[in-house]
Amino acid sequence: MKMIVFLNFVERGLAIAWQRLEETCSNDAHSLGLFRIFWGCFILLFDAPYSAFVSHVPQAFYNPPVLSLANFFSGFPPYWLMLGGDLAKIWLVVLITVGIKTRWCTITFCVLTFLSNSFVYSLGKIDHDVVLWTITLCLAFTDWGAHYALVPDRHADPKVSRRALATAGVVIAFGFFTAGFEKALHWVNLDFSSGGFLSWFYPGYYLLDRKLLLAPLVFRVPAQSFKILDYTAVAFELSPFLFLFAGRTAWRIWLLVATCFHLANALLLNIPFYIHVLVYLPFISFPRGLGRLKLEARETSLAFRWWLPVTVGAVILGFALTAQRLTGGGSPFLFIEGAPVVSISLYVSLVVLSFCALIIALDLRRRLASARLSRTSFHSAVYANASSVNDPARLSPSRDKVR
Repeated sequence: MKMIVFLNFVERGLAIAWQRLEETCSNDAHSLGLFRIFWGCFILLFDAPYSAFVSHVPQAFYNPPVLSLANFFSGFPPYWLMLGGDLAKIWLVVLITVGIKTRWCTITFCVLTFLSNSFVYSLGKIDHDVVLWTITLCLAFTDWGAHYALVPDRHADPKVSRRALATAGVVIAFGFFTAGFEKALHWVNLDFSSGGFLSWFYPGYYLLDRKLLLAPLVFRVPAQSFKILDYTAVAFELSPFLFLFAGRTAWRIWLLVATCFHLANALLLNIPFYIHVLVYLPFISFPRGLGRLKLEARETSLAFRWWLPVTVGAVILGFALTAQRLTGGGSPFLFIEGAPVVSISLYVSLVVLSFCALIIALDLRRRLASARLSRTSFHSAVYANASSVNDPARLSPSRDKVR
């Protein structure tokens, strides 16, 4: 009996906690539709599918992780198979961008991406983009294909949509927490002769030639001062669950800080985490001014139809990427191959992350202004009620009305 009471208590507690997460991470369908278009254009330009290169890697390097689909294979697949997967993913992104059967295209794209990345990760490194594709799979169960789409999806069950976004928020928080926990084991100490930040900086500066932007200025700062950055980074990466449960405004504040955190990494460590823009923006309401541009498909004026520039641009990028892949080339970033990608991607990350910070700041400002207005209206209503209670003339009808 006591066990049943305890399990009911745990179930109620989890239900309350999950409801809080759903309220924190929820977003409107129109913003998700606009984000879908941004997501597709971003992927085609800065992170286009390209995994066929693993077929040219010697089979001796094939060492998949324990929990990997690649363990079902004896080695890297043939080139034609990986190339076919890349081409399929490219055109699935085009379909997602213009909004044709978005939900099914998104699920298929994510399945193919997880499968191809299983072979890419068999080289010994699991990259950060696993968070992006997991969140993209969560978005498949929302209404991001119901608006601004050529063939709109049916509206998802609101409960399912809220759960999907809440799951995406938990994925982000879990990813940062695990990274912060690992850093806390080694960075949080009183040994000022070593530092976590500098353990990243020196190898990158001397071995990988990461000497752009503000990197040279690091030598002008006393090494012991960077211990503060170690503590700050650990505290930040361990904190997302607290902000998730704190509410919508607190979660957006954390997302803004996270964007600034990646900007600092780009400036000091020359590490471009630009794909994280697609991880943070699904929770942000896009500025309402975008809705005034007549984005509906039924708009009669061709000059303002959203699908004309989006469709033409996405199809052109799709054909260009296909031509590059079929001619033996391949690059996920702006069709550029070779060493220039490193420096160009760094500068692009500054622009993209700054744009992300601006969008989050605008949404945060709107939410704070709305909350302030709500408090003002509430106080005015309370004051009006108190005034009516204290005014005898309002409490009893006048003699003229009685007569």
